[in-house]
Amino acid sequence: DGSQITPAPEFVPPVGAIQVGWFINPHRADTAYVKDLEFDVLAPGDLRDTSGEGDDSYAVQTVNQERFVRECRRLEQLMGDYRRLPLAERPVCFFDGSFIISFAGKISPNRAEPYIDAIRSLLEASERFEVPLIGFVDNSRSRDVVTMLGHVLGETAIPDANDGDLLSPLLQAWGDRSPFLICARHDALSVADKAGFYRNVAFCYMRLTQDRPPARVEVPRWMVENGVAAAAMDILRAECVVGAGYPYAIETADALAVISARDRERFYALFQQFAQQAAIEFRQARKAYSKVQRR
Repeated sequence: DGSQITPAPEFVPPVGAIQVGWFINPHRADTAYVKDLEFDVLAPGDLRDTSGEGDDSYAVQTVNQERFVRECRRLEQLMGDYRRLPLAERPVCFFDGSFIISFAGKISPNRAEPYIDAIRSLLEASERFEVPLIGFVDNSRSRDVVTMLGHVLGETAIPDANDGDLLSPLLQAWGDRSPFLICARHDALSVADKAGFYRNVAFCYMRLTQDRPPARVEVPRWMVENGVAAAAMDILRAECVVGAGYPYAIETADALAVISARDRERFYALFQQFAQQAAIEFRQARKAYSKVQRR
């Protein structure tokens, strides 16, 4: 999982940071678990608007994009680290979010391409290394099943609901799940012929708590076709027992990666000290200066 410090308008020049955390649990008494982080600073040169569009949000978008890409890249590296283990000993990897990145169809092509490349590469790595991968969405608003039924039965026959709400009455017992379906979402990305990887994603819905709709669970298509998806779903269920309805591995990585408001203030205080020592011009609003001085 990851977190970020986006450039604040009260500080000049702009600077940002990305923190990616990961948790590896071998589930063996003789092998220690791993909790680790990588932290990178994005310097003003990394955040300079080179688009020529004069977009005030360019630097913030760059930090958010870089965080997503680095999360995917780190997970891909971890899968590669375990590729030589016997198939039965390879871990299940968890991604906090969806592989179906419809949001990328709503941003500029130049901005969307790194997101597309990162997800495509992640899915390909899972298949190439034969390491199971799960994308988990706790509160999905997706309507893929609803849309499919609307095409078959007519839109007026389908309630105005999302997939989780629609399937909730059918998945009553804890751990119940729907069959896997291949994603063929029609969105701006697929219209632009940039969503071919959608067809390499299978998804289902699983009941993991009684007080919320079923969660959306996504896996690379190869896992379903090779018969390893069912075993991965059992591991997901076990993770959610420990995590009280949420995968413990994702929960732990999130706690590792989070950047608090206090961390952010310390970051800018350190950057100010560095700028002064390096004779770099650094300006800040009076309110921000007061906060740094008090802390």
